[in-house]
Amino acid sequence: MIVSALDGDNAALLSEPWYRSVVEWANTNKAPVMSLDPPSEHVGIEAKWSLAVALPLAYSDHCGQIYLCDLGLPARLYREAGLKAYESPFAHKFVIPLHVP
Repeated sequence: MIVSALDGDNAALLSEPWYRSVVEWANTNKAPVMSLDPPSEHVGIEAKWSLAVALPLAYSDHCGQIYLCDLGLPARLYREAGLKAYESPFAHKFVIPLHVP
């Protein structure tokens, strides 16, 4: 398994030769890829699964199956942000699938 945290919003990175060679290697490798918090638009490394740290607006098909990760933010943070009735959707889980199995 390959765990990728390489893709981001840095457009300058896309033109770097080392980046292109890593993307090519990962995309031609037979190992499944899990991407950590990939960008919603440009994805260099195609993933089988992606772990989002915030509710994603939209992801391309190259991100694979999307899972939402619980960052463990305290309830106080939500109250301070004005969300008085926030209830965590995670219960005892630390990830929630956002795809149809």
